[in-house]
Amino acid sequence: MKVALYVRVSTEEQAEEGYSINGQIKVLEDYCNKNNFQVVEIYKDEGISGKSTDRPALKELLRDSEHNKFDMVMVWKISRLSRKQLDFLNIIEHLKKHNVSFFSYSDNVDASTPMGIAMLQMMGTFAELERNTILKM
Repeated sequence: MKVALYVRVSTEEQAEEGYSINGQIKVLEDYCNKNNFQVVEIYKDEGISGKSTDRPALKELLRDSEHNKFDMVMVWKISRLSRKQLDFLNIIEHLKKHNVSFFSYSDNVDASTPMGIAMLQMMGTFAELERNTILKM
């Protein structure tokens, strides 16, 4: 299986707390190696919030998904893809439309099943809640 990794970090605080770009990549590459997945591309958005989809690497990933460059998008955690529920669902729908599956390593959720999709929707809601809580602090 050909896999694209998407990694993102928005603040130095996240990097210091173990969410670093390199840390995310290492964990995801190790998982892919153990499962005989081929990492074909790594898309990185550094220092960019997950509050919108206006991110260069995310835009490139979505364009590449339309050209069969990979079979799956893998993230370290759902919040790395998006912290806004509507954007998250739109991204998942875009990938699905182009026969690209989605997997979140930390959340261990496979979006190819109805139960997985429901779990992703709930987790996306909590990612947005976490962002909104952070903004209020």
